[in-house]
Amino acid sequence: MNKKQLSLELKNIKRFAIHNKKLIPNNKINLKSMRLNELYQELYQLVIFGFANASIVMNSIFLETLLKEILFVKDEYDYKTPLDFGGALNKCEKYLTKKQYADLKNIKEFIRNPYQHHNIRQLTGGVKTKGVKLNVRTVEISEYRDIDSDELRPLEVIGKIKFDAQTVIPFFKFSHNISKRLSKKYL
Repeated sequence: MNKKQLSLELKNIKRFAIHNKKLIPNNKINLKSMRLNELYQELYQLVIFGFANASIVMNSIFLETLLKEILFVKDEYDYKTPLDFGGALNKCEKYLTKKQYADLKNIKEFIRNPYQHHNIRQLTGGVKTKGVKLNVRTVEISEYRDIDSDELRPLEVIGKIKFDAQTVIPFFKFSHNISKRLSKKYL
């Protein structure tokens, strides 16, 4: 990347940051846990600068850590024993409202797990478009028809980028709000 390209990229990142900063709560937050505050600030920076995929993965880590911190304060977890998001969520159920538990369970099922395991098909549900298929060996062109991501895998990437863009800000706002409530109550 030359200087001109780098300068253009930095301008785009700055523009993205100014736009995103208007969409999310500010980063002045005290979650009563140094571990959570540090993760929150990293997450905030990823969201601000438009790193959607990394933001969503980090957001899941942040929520898992929030649950573990609650369990730690309640003397139900020691950070020495392996405990995944699902296990932490189940152990924390008694500290959550039914809605919080259901929301976190849905996040685990439909956002966290597919992102952690890179299951694009689960995130996008498959993507379809209209077009023609070109056989480069025979130079034959198919009729204009539906083409789905089973035939043309780059369609999944396009679908995921769109899904990322639709998910990152609402997911961050959810995590911001639930972490404020739970940290105030339990940490």
